[in-house]
Amino acid sequence: MLLRSVLTIVAATGAGALAALAVVELRAPTTPAPREVRVTERVEVTHDVVRDDPRVGPLIARSRDVEARLEALESAPAVEARDAVRREDDARSHAARVRLQADHEASHVDGTWASATRYAIEETLDGRTKARLETVDCRSDSCAARVAYDSEADALDDAMALVVADYGVPCNKQFWVEGPTVELWLYGCE
Repeated sequence: MLLRSVLTIVAATGAGALAALAVVELRAPTTPAPREVRVTERVEVTHDVVRDDPRVGPLIARSRDVEARLEALESAPAVEARDAVRREDDARSHAARVRLQADHEASHVDGTWASATRYAIEETLDGRTKARLETVDCRSDSCAARVAYDSEADALDDAMALVVADYGVPCNKQFWVEGPTVELWLYGCE
């Protein structure tokens, strides 16, 4: 809104005389952040100018283009940009989850390793008062566990603690929170 006022004041100074004209370049944000505005060209004129002047005509056309682009940006709320970023993140997260699940289901079951790791997970989670272990499925180098809570707030509060907990096996860890449930993955275990 402020940029439009500046463009209007700069472009319409004086009747028939043009004091200064700035061409402003706008860049739509790729993430929810303040819009970036910078002056890319500036022409200063101190005498009467005919609009057909070869230096001024392109700048006036460019200024109209910039105003149209600004209008388009102003009509697209920042919420839409934030939601688009969130959808991209959700899609990447879903793809990672599908890959983990497919790799886990495709791996064979090493009974000894799976039993020992399942026991370690159960023992680690046994002392948590708000958490209830619903399922644990361990294979040869990965485990998937579902941990239930009374509320989504409890699940969110405890999710990071589940990831940093020591289960006695060096593994990569990933989690997803869905309502009052945390899905915990241990994968790439040694």
